[in-house]
Amino acid sequence: MQVQEEHLSAVVNWLTAQPRAAQLVDKDSSVVSTLEYHLSRYLKDVKRHYVKADKRDPEFVFYDQLKQTMNAYRVKPAIFDLLLALCIAAYLGMMYLAIQVSHYIVPPFRQH
Repeated sequence: MQVQEEHLSAVVNWLTAQPRAAQLVDKDSSVVSTLEYHLSRYLKDVKRHYVKADKRDPEFVFYDQLKQTMNAYRVKPAIFDLLLALCIAAYLGMMYLAIQVSHYIVPPFRQH
């Protein structure tokens, strides 16, 4: 029942070479079978438990596809937003001033 270091080293090397991503490991995966076999050699009462994550739980996110599409878009630089904000502020300021001084401008154009 002693742990053999060469054997343990070989198992660890094999495990590090195997993909262990959640979407690649299924019920009959060789990684799971090998882990179960080696753990049952040295431990009592080794059991498999199949767990399915609750879809409402945000902590567990398993992606079911190996390939994902990433979208990249060209956007206007931040200086454009700043310049646009300044133009809008200037327009609103001119409208405010036009409304404030309208009582000086309108009376000469009134017809009696």
